[in-house]
Amino acid sequence: MAKKLWRNIWTVLNTEIEVPWGNAIRGGVDATKTVFLLRTALEKNRSAAELAPLIANFDSLLDVLNSPMAKVIGSGLPFVSLATGILQFIVEKTRQEPSLEDAVLLVSQAAYLESTRQFLRRYLPAHPQIKAIIIQQKQKNASETVAKQIKQVGKRLDSGEIPFDDPDARDTLICFHDSPLAKAFNPLLAARLQEAGLAETQAGRVAERISRSTHRYLKEAIAKVRDKVPTLAAIYGQGWLRDIETYGSIDKYLQEIIAQKPKETVFDENFTFRDVYVPLEVKPVRDGAVESKTHPQNMETWAENLLAQTDKNTDKNKNKQVLFIQGGPGRGKSVFCRMFADWVRRELHPIYTPILIRLRDVRAFELDFDKTLSAAVGWDFSASDSGWLTDRNTRFLFLLDGFDELLLERGTKDGVGQLLSQVEQFQKRAAENSERGHRVIITGRPLAIAGLERTMPPNLARVEIELMSPEIRKAWLRKWERLAGMEKAARFRKFLENRFPKQVRELAREPLLLYLLAAMYRDDRFSADTFDSDDGDELKVRVYQVALEWVLTKQRAEDGRNLTPKIVGLDQEDLYSLLSEAGLCVVQSGNERALIKFIEARLVAQGNAGAIELIEAARQASQKNPLKNALAAFYLKAAGGEENSVEFFHKSFGEFLCAERMAETLADWTQKTGRRRKTYAIDEA
Repeated sequence: MAKKLWRNIWTVLNTEIEVPWGNAIRGGVDATKTVFLLRTALEKNRSAAELAPLIANFDSLLDVLNSPMAKVIGSGLPFVSLATGILQFIVEKTRQEPSLEDAVLLVSQAAYLESTRQFLRRYLPAHPQIKAIIIQQKQKNASETVAKQIKQVGKRLDSGEIPFDDPDARDTLICFHDSPLAKAFNPLLAARLQEAGLAETQAGRVAERISRSTHRYLKEAIAKVRDKVPTLAAIYGQGWLRDIETYGSIDKYLQEIIAQKPKETVFDENFTFRDVYVPLEVKPVRDGAVESKTHPQNMETWAENLLAQTDKNTDKNKNKQVLFIQGGPGRGKSVFCRMFADWVRRELHPIYTPILIRLRDVRAFELDFDKTLSAAVGWDFSASDSGWLTDRNTRFLFLLDGFDELLLERGTKDGVGQLLSQVEQFQKRAAENSERGHRVIITGRPLAIAGLERTMPPNLARVEIELMSPEIRKAWLRKWERLAGMEKAARFRKFLENRFPKQVRELAREPLLLYLLAAMYRDDRFSADTFDSDDGDELKVRVYQVALEWVLTKQRAEDGRNLTPKIVGLDQEDLYSLLSEAGLCVVQSGNERALIKFIEARLVAQGNAGAIELIEAARQASQKNPLKNALAAFYLKAAGGEENSVEFFHKSFGEFLCAERMAETLADWTQKTGRRRKTYAIDEA
């Protein structure tokens, strides 16, 4: 701690006893023990003679970091109360406030150490390997090199090598992580954490997270002395105590929403998304086309690297990029969002605070996107604070999941285009404004942006999710083995590799369908005899029937309710008719796609009440292509090169639905006659 910081303390002590600064001996006592003793002495209003030898043991409060890290974390050291006690001691003895610089220097060190202790107490239980290393080194002090660096901090502040004047003190109170103190403290803490067992990159990230949490404890400390040292409290202005409640609201959101997402069960299973999740791979998209020749990247690593570039500032244009992930149904977009949001909570917060928004849940889109976000989040920290997006101490990662479902809700692509335009401007402003700095990840199905390629925002880091590679599928099957049992999982793996038709094996490269096949096999919905036939089409029928049942009922289930009517305005029977008609039209067209107007005309001609009602309601609302919006939800995509037409993600799904539709029609056309000998009559009409 700089001599100028302690000078007020020594001045007070010298009013009762003579303790020459230059003759004070430091470092002779364990710093963690001294903190307790000094706090107790202050609470009991001990004399200056009793306080002097305790205070003399510190070069700075950061001397505590020389102690074993396990002791720093677990001993409940009263850093904040020590700092506030010293400030009150000065005020009571001198009847005047210390200088702003001195007060901020003292309180900042205490808040930084408290942030370190509190963060590591939460961090280590989730990282058992690191926790084990630190526990093993519980008696290990800092090395001589690091101890010397810690000792130099006070001297550098005193000499002015680290500039710290009145404006710096004010800025430190407002935003600690961007202050000269943070820049001085973080390398010391990172070095100490490396000695305790963390890797270099990990130690640097933890130090940054601790630095970005320090402002909380600064405000808590100042709340305790706001009557004794009003100069400190005055820096925050009106309503700063409300900030403490805001940070508590963010913590609650992360625990009750984000942390629970991976723990939610898969459909009606008794296992969670975390139990079966494996990271997928992506390839970049340029001008609407996937760059097929490029090497695929791990999707989580791709996103993490783009977020890391924000802090490195290697390319400021990277900060303006929206992370745009596209993929067909069942490719794992929503599961990625929930898993990555929780990873950010565990490994990056508060460098980034994850906010997960399902776009289908957004009831109103404002012209001001900030207002849209505030309403969509709906928690106290966003609803009660109009400046929540410009607080320098918080930086959010918004995961906007399902822009295609925005299309389904509103029945027009105009909404998707407007959303992307708003997100583009939001990200650009965030990159250009140091008070914001937020990032956006947005996901959806390619169908929703077909026809918008020419007007797509230029600042998209756009990728498409790849089908599961053999290695990724093996990783998934290893997880499945722990859930279904080693024997059944092994039989399913063998079954998948040797007995499934080639067409079915291809479907099993999608996370959703791989799970469906595995679950059906586990539940004995398949038997060895089922796949003994040489007729591949016959073997697929049961797979498709069950898969379609899941798509129509379980894929979009929520709280036990079927969301199909909510999303597309049709009940299950009408939607199945719609899908069957689409399959028939696609096959009959001969080119694997069908125009929407043909499907619509057939449904109207047949008097399909649900479809007619949907089309009429859409026309009254001036919406276009209501059927395309409905079809977009269930295994169809925009056909390449032809406007307002669709094709199935898997040709065989269309063929299967077409076959069912034809069989249904043949049954409707014919009438059995005769009592003994059955014959069939067909009405001439």
